[in-house]
Amino acid sequence: MLRLKATQCMIPVIKSPKDYQVYRISPDATNRLAIVFDRASADVSPIVCVEIFDVGGKQPPNRHQSAVEMFFILKGEGLAHCDGKTVPIQAGDSFLVPPTDIHFIENTGLGRL
Repeated sequence: MLRLKATQCMIPVIKSPKDYQVYRISPDATNRLAIVFDRASADVSPIVCVEIFDVGGKQPPNRHQSAVEMFFILKGEGLAHCDGKTVPIQAGDSFLVPPTDIHFIENTGLGRL
């Protein structure tokens, strides 16, 4: 049995959707990010966010120098593109994008992704 000292326990940070910071990466972006937890709000790594794609929306191709990006699809369907490969995605799917891989996601469904 592992026992932790009380000083090692973290007080949980509770947030609801009204607390999330939501923004577009650029004014013409067709997707939005809602920051759930980041270093400023919870002193944690990794950053946790929800990305929302309207019908027809997609990210610009992008990559991260050192971050692994993980996606879990809550709703909708689309295509995930990564370094020249394309796979269909739908609710319940998850995938990881390694650092430096050029990737983007697009919503091909009739509702939000």
